[in-house]
Amino acid sequence: MIRIGIVLHIFIASNILFGQGDWFFSRLADLPEPVTENSLCEFETSGNNKFVYSFGGISNPVDYTSFHGKVFKYHVSANSWETIGEFSSLSGRIGMMVVNVNNRIFLIGGKELQADSSFTTVGDVTVYNPFLDTLEVNSNPIPIPVENAVTSVWKDSLILVVSGKSSDSITSAVQVFNPSFNAWQQATPVPDELGFKVEGASGFILGDTIFYYGGSGGTILPNISNSLIRGEINPDDPLDISWSRVPNFTILPSYRSICSGHADKLFWLGGTTVRHDFQGNNSFFQNPIMPNTRMVNLNLSQNSNQVQDFEIPFAKMASNTAAKLGGGNWLVCGGLDSLQQASNVVYLMTNFSYSDMDQALHPPTFNVLEFDEYYKIVTENIGNVLVADASGRVHFNERKQLADLVIPKYRLQKGFLIFIYNDGSNVPVSVKKILH
Repeated sequence: MIRIGIVLHIFIASNILFGQGDWFFSRLADLPEPVTENSLCEFETSGNNKFVYSFGGISNPVDYTSFHGKVFKYHVSANSWETIGEFSSLSGRIGMMVVNVNNRIFLIGGKELQADSSFTTVGDVTVYNPFLDTLEVNSNPIPIPVENAVTSVWKDSLILVVSGKSSDSITSAVQVFNPSFNAWQQATPVPDELGFKVEGASGFILGDTIFYYGGSGGTILPNISNSLIRGEINPDDPLDISWSRVPNFTILPSYRSICSGHADKLFWLGGTTVRHDFQGNNSFFQNPIMPNTRMVNLNLSQNSNQVQDFEIPFAKMASNTAAKLGGGNWLVCGGLDSLQQASNVVYLMTNFSYSDMDQALHPPTFNVLEFDEYYKIVTENIGNVLVADASGRVHFNERKQLADLVIPKYRLQKGFLIFIYNDGSNVPVSVKKILH
């Protein structure tokens, strides 16, 4: 009889650097080269193949000639990156807002480097086709060009671009793009108040509500905000948004942090407490500043708006996007590290409570593919993989990350084998094999 009880003991692999609360941080394969000010977006095919794209950026923040339009593509199942190419239309552009809607990736606005080393805010909407890995004809430009605006997607149909810097001022406009009609409309603007009208804030839409936090409220004085803003979207008329400040939200000011969320939870990661330029210097006094090594978690289901604020194992700024991979997993990469150097380090952040895994009606995906010399384990989430023989003796027990796991046959005893997978939330599932 196989001793199933041993499945419930999960080993934490050595590549998990740090755990805090329900979060775990793991190192993945490095980017092909260091980059900061890159824009990040996830993409998933109908066959559950997941990818992450990094668009453009700067290889060396002190070298203006290192601005580029390179596109890097991460293959989740293989834990590997490839360089797709370099697109001249993306070169020299930073501060872009990037989202994925209806199987296309939209890169909106940003600022573009000019010949005299100055920057100009642009309104281009670049369309990337992830099936062909190429650029398509640009969509209609955004009416008010912006950079570092809060951007999120409502019901996989509309893109909301909230406030942001436009040339030398900060706009209160809320611009809404419908990719199906290639058309922009104006929604209810945010109030002309500190905390609402900002650039460098970050946020996310949960259901019919957009939340954003932080950002700079002025181009002359820093005025970094510590407010959490809520916009209630009218589901019958998404251009009608009711804006308010969330009460009882007390946290440090934040500029250009990474934000995402799921269900009734939000998180913000990294950023700085003062406004900075692309080189990591204070925008007003030009002294070097340090990125935050902190993470803010907000559970909206609790009336107290409970906030968890804790240290993370790395520092990151000048990177305000994360790729949401599902199953409580996010990928972050690039940006400036604590030495103000562009980074090629890639992290996987995992928190199963930021998923619907415990509510699944079906067992998690667990495929054991057999080849001449090895088995390949394919799952949709992170979990523990155990292989035992008919007597219950364990031959293999390892933590599987998102990438496919290869088990050489020489590590297993010939005969009847049972492969068991436990993702920590569902009932463990098993597959039986015979190794001849």
